[in-house]
Amino acid sequence: MFQSILVGTDFSEDAARALTVTCRWADALAADVTLVHVRTPLGDLDLDPPMLASLAAYQEMLAERVRAQLDALVVPPALRAQRVSLVAESAAAGLVAHAGVCGADLIAVGSHGRGALARLLTGSVADRVTRMASCPVLVVPPSESAGEAKGRAVIAPVDFSGGSRAGASVAASLARALGLRLVLLHVVDPTGHPAFYISDKHSVSEAFPNLKARCRHKMGELLATLGPDSHTEIVVAEGREHVKIAEIAAEHGAEAVVMSSKGLGGGVAGMLGSITAKVLGTARCPVLVVGA
Repeated sequence: MFQSILVGTDFSEDAARALTVTCRWADALAADVTLVHVRTPLGDLDLDPPMLASLAAYQEMLAERVRAQLDALVVPPALRAQRVSLVAESAAAGLVAHAGVCGADLIAVGSHGRGALARLLTGSVADRVTRMASCPVLVVPPSESAGEAKGRAVIAPVDFSGGSRAGASVAASLARALGLRLVLLHVVDPTGHPAFYISDKHSVSEAFPNLKARCRHKMGELLATLGPDSHTEIVVAEGREHVKIAEIAAEHGAEAVVMSSKGLGGGVAGMLGSITAKVLGTARCPVLVVGA
């Protein structure tokens, strides 16, 4: 499982939530933590020497303030944590590059919203990191509703593609490591099936009575490849995929939803699968994006 987790911070509430989840996972996984803040350069400015000197003094003051803020971040004393301040052309590029330098096998970032415009509301840094990183990325959303139970399950949506099977394997390992229940979820989207348009049936399940049983059978075959696990549930639901994934995650008090960066729809380099992108914008729990 994960041995080194890099968590990006801009000292916002979103970043604080990402750090909280990171520390919880790092404690359970005995992983190292690296806290990273990225500043962007001011670029080449045509200034006279006195102004350049003032600018240099301001940048040094800013760097000291960042170091003080990094030092003030609270990490459980039992965790091995490093704190890094660096300068890069963009926050996303800096986080991804430093993950390679320090050997991180997971990057955690906070998002900035939730809603229909999934890509925009995920937050530009989180959105870019998930597209640029070669390792899994954990995106932690804004705080959930008060009193909502969390940390009961890890949700693994499955569309039977190679990517989703890889995601299910990561989800199974994570559930075992955190001592949580694994929920394998397949969503039948009626709008994506011809029967929705050409038959007089009101649902795909009505048009194909054995469909859910066949899906459960295939998911059972997948489960047999994931290793021993006595706390697993198989769920087959019907509805819009990203909406149903978010609903099932909320119902099960999910610690995380584990999604592949690409599903059956495929995609080009640097692009997330459309369902994964939508789940990132709608889920109330952290979403772990893993490579296909």
